[in-house]
Amino acid sequence: MASLKARFGGNARAETLSGAEGIETPGLALWPDDRARRLEVFFDEDGKGPVSFVRLGDKAEWRVAGLGLGDSIARVREANGKYFIFSGFEWDYGGYVTDLSGGQLTALPGGCTLSLRFEVPEGIVIRYGLLGEVDLSSDDPAVEASHARLSELGVGFPTAEPGE
Repeated sequence: MASLKARFGGNARAETLSGAEGIETPGLALWPDDRARRLEVFFDEDGKGPVSFVRLGDKAEWRVAGLGLGDSIARVREANGKYFIFSGFEWDYGGYVTDLSGGQLTALPGGCTLSLRFEVPEGIVIRYGLLGEVDLSSDDPAVEASHARLSELGVGFPTAEPGE
């Protein structure tokens, strides 16, 4: 965290970042007040270790592996080169991709991984079978009809083994 603060100066601010199930963790926001550029940086060991994950802010315009916030399920499937599996909507882990089915997005350079989450636009009625702790396939016509969009996008960094 200290090296990023030194490198980015006023464009880096320590913040408490939200995670799964309401967990909050110390992290760093890069370009914290610029919604188009905001990045949220998570660290191993509560800010003392190396970067473990970078998440785009909710209005960020960055692209990762050709994907950006707001992209459709069809666009992600196209980038992946095949279908993928994700969790049903409207629960703690709802909309998160759980299996890229060995597609092109399965492994990024350097051993990094992609984290993707979909959300259904407000006002869209979701069919019962798409809710809760169920596995959904991106090639299911009912999923396509949900008009879900990419709402969270991040990159996980490999953990270094001791001595590396």
